[in-house]
Amino acid sequence: MHTNEATARIKINKLLEEAGWRFFDSEEGKANILLENHVKITQEHVDAWGNDFEKTKHGSLDFLLLDSNQKPLCVLEAKKETLHPLSAKEQARKYAKSVDAQYIILSNGIVHYLWDLKKGNPKPIYKFPSPKEIGAIKEWNPDREALAKEPIGEDFIAAVQMPDYAERPEWNGSPEKSKDFVEKTIIPLPPIETQSQIVAQIEKEQELVNANKQLIEIFEQKIKDRIGKVWGSSTTLSTSSSTSLSTGEETTSPRTYAETLDETNSALAAESGGMYEHK
Repeated sequence: MHTNEATARIKINKLLEEAGWRFFDSEEGKANILLENHVKITQEHVDAWGNDFEKTKHGSLDFLLLDSNQKPLCVLEAKKETLHPLSAKEQARKYAKSVDAQYIILSNGIVHYLWDLKKGNPKPIYKFPSPKEIGAIKEWNPDREALAKEPIGEDFIAAVQMPDYAERPEWNGSPEKSKDFVEKTIIPLPPIETQSQIVAQIEKEQELVNANKQLIEIFEQKIKDRIGKVWGSSTTLSTSSSTSLSTGEETTSPRTYAETLDETNSALAAESGGMYEHK
């Protein structure tokens, strides 16, 4: 069905371009996005993927993002919109390790995650990081021991906002003795441009929340559809005929609630690439 709404490939391509990643050589520099196995991308490749990666195997595609020295920096696991980005994260991890890439971006064009393989689990993001941003993250190495030992006193917030507050003549040694100073001191706000950036980031994060809600609705409907295929219209599970999810053949053998539930869970786990798994 034709739709005017941008789909996964178009959205992901735009996110990559906005962040400074390039499919093709240009005046700005060499292409820094390759296909799996270091294959250089052509326009024919792009056209063959389909707008929602519907023409690719399993509805997903791996991209290799390169640093300024054309070395692997990040793996992008791009999926069609109906697949959750985390459904193939282990597959992406194996590929990233095989090319010695520390970072992974997981996206279906709606929801995105950045995964630093040296620092825990994937974290939600609202835009793709640029090559410089990923490079800065990689080089950032804070002194964790110093941070852990930094004293947090009662005046920590005041000291951060106004480091010289205790040296000012209006300060009388304690908040109780310096009420006029505390009440009349104006904490400067960031410039309007910075405030606008903060608001824009909050709005982007709200979009991420809304997108996750949309994915939840999609998978809730998939669960209902799958249960409907197994249970049919009958309310008596032990005597009703059903269709096997694995073979597609109709069976009239007695079915218990537990057997039906196990089959439903197994089918959903397979369909979601392991994202949905009943414990």
